Amino acid sequence: MSIAEIHFPTMLPSDPLRRRLLVGAGRLARRVFPEQAERAARGELPGELGLWQRVLLAPTVDDAERSGDLAALAPLHRWLWSSGQAHAFHEEARERFSRWWRADRHAAIVGPLREALEAGRFSTLCEVGTGNGLVLTALAAQLPFLRRLVGLDLSEAQMARNRAEAKDPRLSFEVADAAVWLPAHAEPGWAVLTNAGVFEYFAQAQVAALFEGLAARSPSCVALIEPLAEGFDPERAVASRPYNAEKSFSHPYVAMLQSAGFRVRWRAEQRFDGVRWLLVVATAS
Repeated sequence: MSIAEIHFPTMLPSDPLRRRLLVGAGRLARRVFPEQAERAARGELPGELGLWQRVLLAPTVDDAERSGDLAALAPLHRWLWSSGQAHAFHEEARERFSRWWRADRHAAIVGPLREALEAGRFSTLCEVGTGNGLVLTALAAQLPFLRRLVGLDLSEAQMARNRAEAKDPRLSFEVADAAVWLPAHAEPGWAVLTNAGVFEYFAQAQVAALFEGLAARSPSCVALIEPLAEGFDPERAVASRPYNAEKSFSHPYVAMLQSAGFRVRWRAEQRFDGVRWLLVVATAS
């Protein structure tokens, strides 16, 4: 399943008339079935979205767009990446791995990450949104001095497959929400990685809290590969900006890391497959 085939719960029709009809029907449904609408807004949804769920969600998405409170959509992003669609997407991404994880693309982060970890007292690398685990497995071979590599993801089916396929005893995979799991488990000497867009589905306040928590457990490292909207400045922007139809976020990663107490050691931008990518390695000591 490609990203274009995913049925995002945060998407509304692009046609203005269809959008008005769907949102209007949703507002009526919300008045008649308020409890169902509240559960849907909290991300309490079935495995697959039907028309009824889209009707219930439409006013929630519309209200979030109009008010600018897109953090209200975070529960819907969380539902998506724990659903069966996510597992299908991660499986399709195995083919994409060979195209994206190359020295001239996302794997360009490996050298700066190795430098940062070798220079400090680091024992553990945790990948948030590990998906099929291929990047974490590659990094296990490229960073042999690490004692532990942990992959976090919301997809139970994918984590079960990753555990079954893992050959390196240092690798482990947890079904967990990073916003909850990291504050409870991260220790000094940990590095946290995201690859190919993960924090874009977190609210800005959640990302800021994670950065601050990691900085307080120094030495710590954050390595990011995240998409950005064109024209968005990750160093000077104050607020995050939604950048696509699925309502994920361009966050001011550089500014947020620096505000939390990190030093940006390396930064690069790439453009391929129609996406602007930001790559960052930052440390706190």
